[in-house]
Amino acid sequence: MNIRGIPTDYDVFERFNKDYEREHYRFTEANRRVGAATRELFASWFPRFLAPVVRSAIYALLDDRLIEAFGFPQPSPIDALAGAGCSAFACRVRAFVAAAEGTAAAH
Repeated sequence: MNIRGIPTDYDVFERFNKDYEREHYRFTEANRRVGAATRELFASWFPRFLAPVVRSAIYALLDDRLIEAFGFPQPSPIDALAGAGCSAFACRVRAFVAAAEGTAAAH
C-alpha cells in the first residue's frame, strides 16, 4: 500500500488513520468492483439463501467512509444497531476468552 510515516503511538495513529481516510478515500469504479468482489467472497462462505443477510451485515459493520468509497448502500437503522451489538458482543467474548486463557496459563 506504500503508506509511509505510520505512527507507533496509538492516539497519534488514530489521528493519522482518520486524516488518511479523509484525504484518500473516494468513490471510484475500481473501488466499487473491489468492494463488491470482497462482499461476494464473504457471502459465498454461507448458504446462498443467507446472502442478503450477509450483505446487510457487511454494510452495517463498515464505517461511512468505506460505504461511500465502495458505493455501497447505507445500512438500515435496524441493521446498523444489530451490527454495533454484534461487534460489542464479539469484543466481550474475546475479552472473556483472553481472561480465561490467562487464568488457565497461570495454573
